[in-house]
Amino acid sequence: MSTQQKYTVVFDGVVTAVSPLCTNPPDVAQKPARQPTMTVYYGAVAENVPYFPAAGFRGKLRRKAIDVVSRARNEGMTLDSYYYNAIGGVKDSGEEDSNPLTTMKERRQMNPIIGLYGAGDPWVKGCANIGHMVPIEPIKPFVVTGTRNDDFRKGEKALDMLAPEEHARWADWNRNNAQRSRKEKQLKKLQADVRAASGEEKVALEAQIAALTQEIEEHKAVSGSVSVNLPLAGYEAIPQGAQLKQLIVLTEATEEEIGLFLATLQEFAFDPRVGSRFSQGNGVISARWDVRVRRSGEISPTSLGQVAVEPYVGVEIQDQFLLDSVALFNTRLHEGAYNFDAVD
Repeated sequence: MSTQQKYTVVFDGVVTAVSPLCTNPPDVAQKPARQPTMTVYYGAVAENVPYFPAAGFRGKLRRKAIDVVSRARNEGMTLDSYYYNAIGGVKDSGEEDSNPLTTMKERRQMNPIIGLYGAGDPWVKGCANIGHMVPIEPIKPFVVTGTRNDDFRKGEKALDMLAPEEHARWADWNRNNAQRSRKEKQLKKLQADVRAASGEEKVALEAQIAALTQEIEEHKAVSGSVSVNLPLAGYEAIPQGAQLKQLIVLTEATEEEIGLFLATLQEFAFDPRVGSRFSQGNGVISARWDVRVRRSGEISPTSLGQVAVEPYVGVEIQDQFLLDSVALFNTRLHEGAYNFDAVD
């Protein structure tokens, strides 16, 4: 049986953007894609600054916890079990648990992922409180832009890779694409003109629009609807090297939940990316937190030194209590003491 001693562990420190850091809300109307911002007081001055939302880091850590667990299991998870551990289950319209406090305690003892991050079906309150990453000093996001290019327009090398019969196809495709692009510009002008026209002039313009639309569709059938040579809308990002303060609190956590959290940081250190645009090298972070613990029944917290995440190197843990917590979790995990299956 797991110990009932509870601990509130505070991780208070700094996250560094080793590479540009971005997460862009799914608003297609925003070009370039915006980085979330918040108002922060620096002294007496309020600044609107970009930040990295807590949910993006919390979600990454929760899934890394599943990676830690999966390595010790001899079989894969069911779909329901994965969703239960990854997002807390998929809530349906059934009745709520009639005795949630008792069963919540049992579920926390059997599944430290749920103990840390909680669940919605059935409901369990998690103990991990993950804070936003907020710039230590005022910064501005920068914009990353670019252009998608057609390799075959740059020279002979790409063309040499094509089979001979494909050369004519590319020439036809390129010609149709250029004509489609030109006619789409003409169509926009006609559509603007027809709104201001009337009578016979309007009828004539509508006929031109119909004919031009048909021609554009014929070009699309050959070359598609989007040009390979395409300016990219771009996106905002937090600059590389920016330092962001962050507070993480494990409230009334068991030693095994603390151990899983630290084991998760060790797993994260070898995939230390958060946010989006990973293919462009974004999202790599390092972190260093000052750690203190307050045990149940105590008045004041005790310093536990620092915990640091070094990208692609590992995690530095200075305190023996924290190291023992990781060892206890790993021992019980490999003993098969936990049950990570979804609750029926």
